[in-house]
Amino acid sequence: MTVVHLTTCFSPTVSLWTKRVKRCLSRRVTSFVRRK
Repeated sequence: MTVVHLTTCFSPTVSLWTKRVKRCLSRRVTSFVRRK
């Protein structure tokens, strides 16, 4: 129960973190492509 509770509580934060990471990765990729 504790694990499930933790996952349910952290699910929104994890989704936001993944969105941030995806944005950072996309920005780096675009910058790298522009350099080439």
